[in-house]
Amino acid sequence: MKDNIDNIEWKCISKKEVFKTRIMSVQESTCLSPQQEEHTFITLDSRDWVMVIAEIMVDDVLHFVLVRQWRHGSARISVEFPGGIIDEGETPEQAARRELLEETGYEPSELHLITQFSPNPAIMQNTQYVFVARCNPTTRKDKNLDDDEFLTVFTEKADTVIQKFGHAPYDHSLHAAGLFYYLKEKGLV
Repeated sequence: MKDNIDNIEWKCISKKEVFKTRIMSVQESTCLSPQQEEHTFITLDSRDWVMVIAEIMVDDVLHFVLVRQWRHGSARISVEFPGGIIDEGETPEQAARRELLEETGYEPSELHLITQFSPNPAIMQNTQYVFVARCNPTTRKDKNLDDDEFLTVFTEKADTVIQKFGHAPYDHSLHAAGLFYYLKEKGLV
C-alpha cells in the first residue's frame, strides 16, 4: 500500500523550460517516485511576491489601503492589498516598499514582515511575503504604475474589509491568506 511508505520524497532527474513569459515560466520535470517509477510533471517557476497590508488611520478609525484592478484569469475586477513581484536584486522589504509606493503613492512610516508562505506548492516553487505597513494619510505621492497596470486606490474600514473578504470582489485567495496571517499577528484568530 502506498500510504505505508516511509520515504515519500521524489527525486527530480531532469527539468526543461517549455514556455516562458515576463512573469513566469512553465517547466516540465521528470521525477522518480519513492518506488523508483518515472513520472512527468508540469510546474510554474516564478519570482517571489510581496503583499502589503497597509494600515491608515482615518478619523481615529483603522482603515486599509486597497487597490481595485482587473484580473485576466478571472476576467473581472478584484479588490486586493497592494503588492507584486520582487524584482531581481531586491530584498522582500525593498519590494514591499516599492510596490506600495508605486501602486498607492504611500510610503510606510513602519513596515514589518509578518509571514511568508508558499502560494501553491503543488505546482509552484515561489514564496509570498506578507508585510504590514503603517501609512500617514496626509503624505501621499503620485502613483508610478507599470505600463500594463491600471488600478484605483481607496481606503476602507478594516472591520468592513475583514467582513467582505471571501466574497467577490474580495476573494483573491492569496490576499485572504495574507489577511488571515494579519489577524493572527494581531491576536484576533
